[in-house]
Amino acid sequence: MDRSADIVESALAPPEDDEGPVSIGPMPWLRARYDLTYWEPFEFGSTSPFSKLMDCATDELFPVIQSLTVAVFLMEAAIRLVGDGLIAYAEKPQPRSEFFRFLPPALITFVSGFEALVRLQSETLVHVAKVLPPAVRLALMEVEEVLERDGRVIQRPRSRSTLDRYSFLLKYGYNFDVDRGSLEWQRAEESIHLRNEIVHYEVRECPSLKASSVLHAMEGLLLALIAPSAQLRRSVWSGQFEQFFLLDGLREALDQVGDFEEAALHKRAQRRGSAVFPCSFLNVDDARYPHYGATLGVKDDPA
Repeated sequence: MDRSADIVESALAPPEDDEGPVSIGPMPWLRARYDLTYWEPFEFGSTSPFSKLMDCATDELFPVIQSLTVAVFLMEAAIRLVGDGLIAYAEKPQPRSEFFRFLPPALITFVSGFEALVRLQSETLVHVAKVLPPAVRLALMEVEEVLERDGRVIQRPRSRSTLDRYSFLLKYGYNFDVDRGSLEWQRAEESIHLRNEIVHYEVRECPSLKASSVLHAMEGLLLALIAPSAQLRRSVWSGQFEQFFLLDGLREALDQVGDFEEAALHKRAQRRGSAVFPCSFLNVDDARYPHYGATLGVKDDPA
């Protein structure tokens, strides 16, 4: 256990030199895969052209700026949660298969971090852009305008998928057209689908999760940020390489400690001919689904 904890903690520790923490850039294998030669330490530092000033606390953008770290902390918390799972299961024999504990919240939290990033960047673009078509502005803010019978124009919510809004963000924030057939975009879609299988639980499929598949899903969303950055010659998100550093380190720890799987309780239980289940509906077919107590000779409560 102590050795596994040391491996995980070492993997998640930020790099340092003699002077302390250093700026985290692209991993070597990322540099081999994408042209990331544009990146320099402190790309978003105070002297960078990408570092902007908002000199007014009453600016409508102020609460958005205050919330920019939300995506960072959600993603990092998710990655560390997988690390906690590696430590917890380290001493268990292979194959390691347990009930849902670490992986569902890790996956859901990481995707939530990506969604928060898209929302925050979208609101930022709406506020800072010199020119933005009204339809794009509404789409990024997830609202639509409708004309009421009395002639009033009102706004009402109109939900759009996270990846659709991300594609709008790239197009109107960076003049970048998404290739929806690209490997990176397909992987991002698969990552969100994996999250949806848990959040909107697929009853018939009873999906389980492996630590390796969750890390793969996390990587897919980060690559959806990094791949456009390589073509744009600027980072889409200031925190993308820091999160990738943590993720890559944890993947190396996974290779040393070993994979594990988590599933719903019933997926590991043998199916039997009958089952008792909670049901408080009023309109129940008692002939087909009788009161369990009645089968034991217990009378129904008249109430």
